[in-house]
Amino acid sequence: IWHRMGFSTHMQHIFASGRMGVKKPDPAFFHQIGGWSALHPGDILLIDDAEKNIAAATLRGWQTFHFTDQTRDTLPEVLGINP
Repeated sequence: IWHRMGFSTHMQHIFASGRMGVKKPDPAFFHQIGGWSALHPGDILLIDDAEKNIAAATLRGWQTFHFTDQTRDTLPEVLGINP
């Protein structure tokens, strides 16, 4: 999806829970990303359509974007990408 939408060139890393073998909001998902990326939690953005995953990321100090039909058009602006 990220490649098709043209967002992948604007991100350092893209993590997919399905490829990682752990489901969100399992704490192991967040722990693995923190270990692999060595980024400060406030520098990580979770884009997700499930409120429980957004809540789990927020508790860890991550930035979040709740992806819905209503918010999808604002994602480029949030990412700082000119449409």
